[in-house]
Amino acid sequence: MNDRNLDELLRNYADCPVPSLPGSFTQDVLREIRLRKTSPRPAESWLSELYTLVFRPGFLAASFSLAIMVGIAFPAMMRPTNPSAIASSLGLDVFSRSMTELPSGTLANAQ
Repeated sequence: MNDRNLDELLRNYADCPVPSLPGSFTQDVLREIRLRKTSPRPAESWLSELYTLVFRPGFLAASFSLAIMVGIAFPAMMRPTNPSAIASSLGLDVFSRSMTELPSGTLANAQ
């Protein structure tokens, strides 16, 4: 579009009188506001419900206490009862002095 044509169109619109609003305009606007307030918003309703569930003080306290209990209990449960059995099952004795046929054992006996 040519800029001169746009300027001319805007001048013409500026000269035209503004059309009057219908008599029920205010009532229509208020009715629309009322309808929008009462109608549930499906996209936001589940999110707001989730926020109200999660951010309750009781729920937060229970979540934090559960996290602390799990953090304390799991390391205690995972502690090995016999560390030497675990080391032998991993094959870590390869690096000991008793393995003389490997270079690491030969170097350890030479000292």
